[in-house]
Amino acid sequence: MDNSLIFRKQAITAILLLSSFALSPVFALSIEHPAEEKAKTRVKDLRQILQNNSLQIPADHKSIYGVTGDLNFDGKEDVVIVSKKGDACFLLIYFQENKDRSFRKVFEKSDLLESTEPFFGPLGFTGIPEISNNVLKISFEFSGGSGATFYEYKARWDKKDTFRLIGYTYHQIGCTVGEETQCIGEKTDINFSTRKMIRNKKACQFPANYVIPTLTEVSGQLDEPECELIKK
Repeated sequence: MDNSLIFRKQAITAILLLSSFALSPVFALSIEHPAEEKAKTRVKDLRQILQNNSLQIPADHKSIYGVTGDLNFDGKEDVVIVSKKGDACFLLIYFQENKDRSFRKVFEKSDLLESTEPFFGPLGFTGIPEISNNVLKISFEFSGGSGATFYEYKARWDKKDTFRLIGYTYHQIGCTVGEETQCIGEKTDINFSTRKMIRNKKACQFPANYVIPTLTEVSGQLDEPECELIKK
């Protein structure tokens, strides 16, 4: 982002090249910082959420980000909170239980999100949760030197009382900046519902015995499963 004029020039170059590579538009966030502005609004909303609901995070945690939305298909607004305890960054999920707006914690994980200070550092953002159509999305973006990386988890609450992955996206580009800028990019999209992965426009199918991971089982970037190339 704005560490230096050289870094900014390289980052913007990488971002523009990413756009031409048909990668995620989220990379464009690195230029105008809308994610950071959005987070400031969400933090204000979070204070209101905590004030208006019978919801208390652990006393030794500091809440820094939060979103609300229905995650377990009961029509009630649940709460997702990112908090910090010491050097660890936590993802906390609470389900709304009753009409009196009491909540039950159903998920806590400390090694899914990168621990950075500040939360929106000069190299991007880490672990931004969103809720859309009962799906929890957690996005990560990093820009540094002459490259950029974006990945996102999508998870849905299932009948086994856990968040199981339904999708994963990974976009990465690295550039050599000189008289001629050369970039190499990778793009992976996984649909766990159909058990298919598209990597650099090549599709493959997971084996029938592949066990779809839960949000509890992943940390950082996902290890891509082995799969068989689909012949056209």
